[in-house]
This record gives sequence, structure tokens and C-alpha cells, in this order.
Amino acid sequence: MDFEIDEKIADVLEKDFRNFKNKLFDLEDSFYENYKNNNYKDDTLYNYFIYAIINEKGILQKVYKKLINAGCDKKKVNDMFYCHLKFQHKANTMQWSFNELCELDLDIPIETDVKFSNYKFF
Repeated sequence: MDFEIDEKIADVLEKDFRNFKNKLFDLEDSFYENYKNNNYKDDTLYNYFIYAIINEKGILQKVYKKLINAGCDKKKVNDMFYCHLKFQHKANTMQWSFNELCELDLDIPIETDVKFSNYKFF
């Protein structure tokens, strides 16, 4: 699943992202080794960055206000965080649709207690 982030949002968060990346590399050398060997290094670390914002208490509110005060489109900011929160919820509860299992190439054993989304049309 691709998370597209508006260019203005990325520009506002660029300094914070660089600080996050540097602190992550300072914590443990294995992070840097994994970063060097990863073809999608910045995309992967940016997702970690967004999830760190979401998971730390009070940080999401501060970042949200920072983005809105910087003139970012409120709808795009809401969509960005909503997509990440939705994906995180699905990963935690294992509620994947069949399409998502195929699209994301998730290797989930069928024997596990997987809860699939159900839709009723009539």
C-alpha cells in the first residue's frame, strides 16, 4: 500500500525527519546497516517516522497543529494520518480484505485466526 504525502507536508516535516533519522542511527548501528542495504530506504524510514508521530502521546497533536499553522491543506493532513492510522489498526487486529492480502503480498498462514472484512450488498 502506497502512502502518498503532499509535497508541502513533506517540506514542513523535512527538518524533523532528518532529526529523527539521525537519532535513530545514533541509537544502534544496525539501523544504519539496514538503511544502507535497503532500496526503499527513505520511504521505509518515513513510514517509521509517521508511525512514531502517531504512537507517541501528544506528538500527533503538536505535529498536526504545526502542519496546519504552516499552511498545509487540512484535508490532505487528515488523509495522511487517517491512512496510517487505518493501516496500523488493520495490522494490529489482522482485519485484512482479500484484496489487501493479495495487493500487499502478506504472508499470513491461513491456520491463524484471521478476521476478514465482510460486506453485505443486499
